Amino acid sequence: MKNLLIFICGVFFCISSNLVLSENKHNAKYYIQKSHDLELSKDIVWQKLLHYELAAGFNQKLQSAIQNSDFFLSENGRTSLSDELEETLYALFLVTNDADEKHAQCKFPARLQWLKKKLNILDTDLPKLKCQNFNDWTFSNSVQSISMIYASGFLGNPATFYGHTLLKLNSRRTTNQTKLMDQSINYGIVSPPDANAVSYIIKSLVGGYEGKLDTTSYNVHTRNYAEHELRDLWEYELNLNQDETDFIAKHLWELIGKRYTYYFFRKNCAYRLAEILEIVKGVETLPSNPVYILPRAILQKMSRSFHHGKPLIRSKIYHPSRQSRLYTKFSALTSTEQKNVRHIVSNINNFNSESYKSLTLDSKKNVSNTLLDYYKFTEKSEFLPIDISNKLYDKSLKERFKLGTKLKNIHSIKKLRAPDQGRRSSQIRLGILHNNKLGDGTSIHVRPTYYDVLDADSGHAKDSALAMGELKMVLINNSIKIRQLDIVKIKSVNPNVTSLPGDNGRAWKFKLSLRQQNLECLDCLALRVESDYGYTARPSKHFLIGVFAGAGIQDNRNNSGNIFAKASFFSHIRISNSTNMRFLTELPEQLDGSGGGENRFLLEIRKILSKNIDMRFLIEKNYTNETSIALGYYF
Repeated sequence: MKNLLIFICGVFFCISSNLVLSENKHNAKYYIQKSHDLELSKDIVWQKLLHYELAAGFNQKLQSAIQNSDFFLSENGRTSLSDELEETLYALFLVTNDADEKHAQCKFPARLQWLKKKLNILDTDLPKLKCQNFNDWTFSNSVQSISMIYASGFLGNPATFYGHTLLKLNSRRTTNQTKLMDQSINYGIVSPPDANAVSYIIKSLVGGYEGKLDTTSYNVHTRNYAEHELRDLWEYELNLNQDETDFIAKHLWELIGKRYTYYFFRKNCAYRLAEILEIVKGVETLPSNPVYILPRAILQKMSRSFHHGKPLIRSKIYHPSRQSRLYTKFSALTSTEQKNVRHIVSNINNFNSESYKSLTLDSKKNVSNTLLDYYKFTEKSEFLPIDISNKLYDKSLKERFKLGTKLKNIHSIKKLRAPDQGRRSSQIRLGILHNNKLGDGTSIHVRPTYYDVLDADSGHAKDSALAMGELKMVLINNSIKIRQLDIVKIKSVNPNVTSLPGDNGRAWKFKLSLRQQNLECLDCLALRVESDYGYTARPSKHFLIGVFAGAGIQDNRNNSGNIFAKASFFSHIRISNSTNMRFLTELPEQLDGSGGGENRFLLEIRKILSKNIDMRFLIEKNYTNETSIALGYYF
């Protein structure tokens, strides 16, 4: 009898509990009404989750920047925050026989996480789903941190002139040996493969292309950037808690394959990835510049930001390119070791030479390690067919295995200043000048972006130049005149450092500008397009020399002719950590017209006064002599 009473009480308790749970179970309508009461559709995080921004044109209405219709559950979702919120809540509670992957919970896990927190939605109220695709993508929800990756600028591709950023999801299930398999998210331009550089730049400036977010394993990007394009990589791990990390990872899943209108200077890769990080309350990654957003500016903003009272950036890791590793290893070799590297490159059988056999064991390891990087480097230089390069690499690898694993590390990578610690990207420079023909005056120099051969900072292509919209003016005799306007100016230098075959020292220049014909004239602006190709070498780490040959076309101003050719010689010298200089000699030859051309000589010295302030001293001769000194400020 006692056992029967216990059984009856137990049944009654279970029924009562189920009735209470049933009474407390809420449906979508309940939470929709609750969201209206809280005015949740006006929440800034909801706007960021839908990527709402001011639309282009005169209407200035808020709408989503994402163009894909499948990103919205409401037919008005791109323009109505409240409609999309209602439809999202309906869809999250929907019980369906369709595959789990089509359910809103699996398609929009970040929306689900945020709404559960804001509305206190109980797990018991929602249908239970597996979302296997998302679980596989995150290695069973094992993402423990997020890193922003910065690839240094690459002048061979207009889309990456200013560097490139991507995000990496760091999984706790990967090790140092397998972390290249971590997921990465890239935002890039969608353009025809045969687009030429000029149309590419123009269309990307005015929104003529789409940009898209895609995902792949991180090793794909390291192979492309560090191995193929020879670009150094910097990894910035963010100081986020687990809930914030999960929130961003889930939102990235929602955005894969989604398309925006791409704008080269502002709403580019750096902007789109930085705004994703800002869905976390309190995270600040976007600079306030209303005109352009550059990848390095994002890094600089992040380095100054704090989150939960701690620096937003938890750690920084430098990943040198294949070229940087080769140059570091080769420069660390003794002269005898370098000689053996050259001999083996000329004949792989020189592993059996007396010179090589006489080396110490560590020296042999140094030589073979350098050769491994060299033969991978030749894949990019295309000096050797890839099949031959691979065979020579395999022979060097076999030699290295014979020597054992232990080796004193003489190839430590030089610690470079991280890109976020460099100067700002824009500059204004004011100075005084004396022109032998025109007299005394004031020089005004404005460069919106980015760098010249004397101030190429960490993250830039060293000894190279990249600028757009650079303006030089002079104030003489109470009159302001344009001296030069560089619409596009690019100088790419890849000096021969090792003197090994394939390390070819190729260099090129391109410039589209309006410029005075010479230093004597202030009313003879001419449109000019010029291009040069040349060779550079670095006899020492502080000294670079080069030669160019080129040609161009220009306005036939003052009967100067339209076509010219020229040769030029230059050198860059690093005097100290704060002082460097350059010499330039240009020898033009007019190919038509009677105006002729005057040789140009230039000496420029740059002195760094602080991170964002420098001083320039310039002597130039072109028909007449001009001397100037100017103070520059980077902003």
